[in-house]
Amino acid sequence: MKRLLATVLGVCVAAGAAGEGGDAAGEKPFAELLASVARTSWNQNNAEKARLFQAERDRLGDRFEDELTAFIAGDLERHYWTSAYLSIDDYLHGRRPRLHLALAIMQQGVALAEARPGLNALMRRYSLHVRLVVLCRRLGLDALASAHKGRAEALRAAEATLAGGWPAMSPAMAKLYESTPLLRPAAPDRPGAKKADVRLQDLIDKAPDGSTLKVPAARYVSAKGVVVEGRRGLKIVCEPGTEVLVEDVNAHVLSFQNCSDVRIEGALLRHVKPRKEYACHGAVVRADGCNGLTIAECELNGCGAVGLSAWRCRNVAVTHCCIRENSFTAFYLDHCETVKITANVIADNRSLLAAHTCDDVEMYDNAIRRNGGYWEKRDPALGPEDR
Repeated sequence: MKRLLATVLGVCVAAGAAGEGGDAAGEKPFAELLASVARTSWNQNNAEKARLFQAERDRLGDRFEDELTAFIAGDLERHYWTSAYLSIDDYLHGRRPRLHLALAIMQQGVALAEARPGLNALMRRYSLHVRLVVLCRRLGLDALASAHKGRAEALRAAEATLAGGWPAMSPAMAKLYESTPLLRPAAPDRPGAKKADVRLQDLIDKAPDGSTLKVPAARYVSAKGVVVEGRRGLKIVCEPGTEVLVEDVNAHVLSFQNCSDVRIEGALLRHVKPRKEYACHGAVVRADGCNGLTIAECELNGCGAVGLSAWRCRNVAVTHCCIRENSFTAFYLDHCETVKITANVIADNRSLLAAHTCDDVEMYDNAIRRNGGYWEKRDPALGPEDR
């Protein structure tokens, strides 16, 4: 999966040579599947097409992911259907699912659909967001599932005909979608988000070291940010729909100071009214002098100069998060070591990563798209899909 997931979404760097050529036996990869598509299109006889796909998966063996990467490059329909064949039980024909690979392909598909005009591309984009809700729930990525549901529902609200793009799914899958909380961009007057009747800072301060703090779903708004200082072994688990918001744009939303073996999961983190441009305002998450910090299944959402800013930290993990629309960079690391950034969606940030005097930094299995370079000259006429 490393070759596909190292791709910047929407631009498949794997050359088409593997997919356009043949193998040692002279057979072009996925030839029988393409012949079936030529006869009846992707939308018909799906079980047979899935069978052909799985047979080719078996035949290619260790070459499968490389050949698949070349096969789907730049083709929206191939992204849509191959991800289904890898993740939906009825299409597996006895093979094991490849859910993380399907997640990466579907994220690529969304990027392709966003860059294309017309109702057909919009319909595919909506369908992919719906399917991503279910897939993320199956993978335990509840915060990311809520984000995709928010995008799906926003698209359908803006274009009523998209209701016809609802993908076929089992009752159990439909129930997963319906039970997923809806995550929309935060705003002070946003309906449906209950304001907390307690301070998150108080809940954290009262939780003993080594405990698991379960944070009820609500909107927790503070003036100057939440600080976790000098804690050991504290795990903060937020229910789906939890929002942690800060009013002061110059304050960090959540700070970890001199902590060890601490974890935050399941929260949407942002400022109440973020600035659109970088102006030395606060980070979403700031970590200072920590050894053992995990941020999991959170959304570091478009509010800070930096998604995660870490200084003199060790053993940091950011996993299964959505880091998007930060006005300077997604990650800023200074004098850090052993940092793992894995299985995240990192999108639409002004830049991807800034690092100074760091050792052992790993980034893999991430879906990365439309991140710029802060110092690049931008053409204001370009839309977000052109960046």
